[in-house]
Amino acid sequence: MKIIIGLGNPGPKYQNTRHNSGFICLNKLTKELNTSFNLKKKFNAEIAQTSINNEKTLLVKPQTFMNNSGQAIQSLISFYKLNPKDITVIYDDID
Repeated sequence: MKIIIGLGNPGPKYQNTRHNSGFICLNKLTKELNTSFNLKKKFNAEIAQTSINNEKTLLVKPQTFMNNSGQAIQSLISFYKLNPKDITVIYDDID
């Protein structure tokens, strides 16, 4: 399984700002893949399940603010026992 995490901030204040580039990217991807997000309170995230290159893939938008997104991501990584090489993060900064 692969996981693609789009970082952003919930709520209308940040909706169309660069801080939500991860959310914006995943919203477009879900349209192209004909899937949709569902809120999973257990993970404090919106999650869409799909398949990319015949591999189960979760698209994830943490519903915490950017600085606390690690909480939602860690719960997913632990639950699905994901390897770091299976995780892609989309966000608005350059490192």
